[in-house]
Amino acid sequence: MRGILKIDWFVPALLLAIFIGWLWPEGGIGTGPFSVKSLSGIGVSIIFLLYGFRLNFKVIIKSMSNWRLHMLVQSATFLIFPLLAIVAKYAFGNDGYLWQGIIFLSIMPSTVSSAAVLVSLANGNVPAALFNSSLSSIIGIILPPVYLSILTGSTGTTFHVGDVFIKLTFQILLPIIIGVVMNPYVGKTAIKYRNFTRYFDQMVILSIVYYSFANSFYINQFKGLTLFDILMLIGALTFIFVLVNAIIYFIGKRLKLNSADITTALFCGSTKSLVHGSTMGRLMFAGNPAVGVIILPILVYHSLQLMMSSFMVNWLKVKNNLTD
Repeated sequence: MRGILKIDWFVPALLLAIFIGWLWPEGGIGTGPFSVKSLSGIGVSIIFLLYGFRLNFKVIIKSMSNWRLHMLVQSATFLIFPLLAIVAKYAFGNDGYLWQGIIFLSIMPSTVSSAAVLVSLANGNVPAALFNSSLSSIIGIILPPVYLSILTGSTGTTFHVGDVFIKLTFQILLPIIIGVVMNPYVGKTAIKYRNFTRYFDQMVILSIVYYSFANSFYINQFKGLTLFDILMLIGALTFIFVLVNAIIYFIGKRLKLNSADITTALFCGSTKSLVHGSTMGRLMFAGNPAVGVIILPILVYHSLQLMMSSFMVNWLKVKNNLTD
C-alpha cells in the first residue's frame, strides 16, 4: 500500500490547482515564452524524455511473446473502453463538452509508472506491465487524434489531424525516441531517481490543469455545470471502471491466462494516463476555451482509479498468493 499512498497528495493538489484557476484565472491566460502555458509545454517534453531514459528496449523486446495478454490489454484500452463510452454517450443522448471529455478520456493510453507499481504490489507480471504501458503510450500518440476526429467530428475549433500529429511527434514521440537511445548510458541513473522525477511530472500536470481551468473560468464556461452533473459524471466513470475490469477479468479467464497475467491486464487495461490526457488535451484542444470542461472527466477518473485500485491491490494480492 505504501506505493499508492505516496501519490495520494496529488488528488488534493489537483483540486487546489482548479481552485486557484477559479480564484485567479488571469495568471493562466497569459501568452509568451514565460507564460504558464509555454513553460508547461517545455515541461511535457522533458517528462517524456525522462520516460525514454527509463525504457530499456531489450527488456521490452523480451516481453513480446505473451501475445494473448498484450492483445487483451490493448483491446481493453483502445476498443472496449471507447466503445462503452460511446454507447453511454448515445444512450443518454448528450452531446455537451462534458461528454466530449468522456470520449476523450476513453481513447487515452494506460498509465505507465502507476500501472507497473500497482501490478507489482498485487504480485502481477511486472515486465508485461512495462511492455504494455510502453506500447500503449506509443499507440496513444497515433490513435487519439484519428479517433477524436471520427467520433466527435470537431473539437469546437478547427481540428486538423495532421497538425496534431506534428505537434505530438515533436513534443512527445521525439523525446521518447531520444530517451530510449540514451537509455544504455543514463538508464540506471534515471531509474534510481524516478521518485524525484515523478514530482516533476506532477508539477507539470498541475500547471496544465491550472491554465486549462483558468481559461474556462475566465470566460465562465462552467456556468451551466451543476452539482448533479458532477455526481452523474462520478457515477458514470465509476460504472465504466467496474465494467471494464469485469470484462477484462472475464476475457482473461476465457483465454486461460494465469493469475499474474490477469492482474496485469486489469491494471494496464482499465487505467488511463493523466500525463497523456492533460498533455494531449492541451495540444488537441488548443484554442478551445472549454478545454477545462473537456479534461475534467480525466481528472475525476484519475482520482477514482487511485482509490479503487487500492482496493483491487489488496484483493488480488490475497487471491494471487492463494493460487501460487
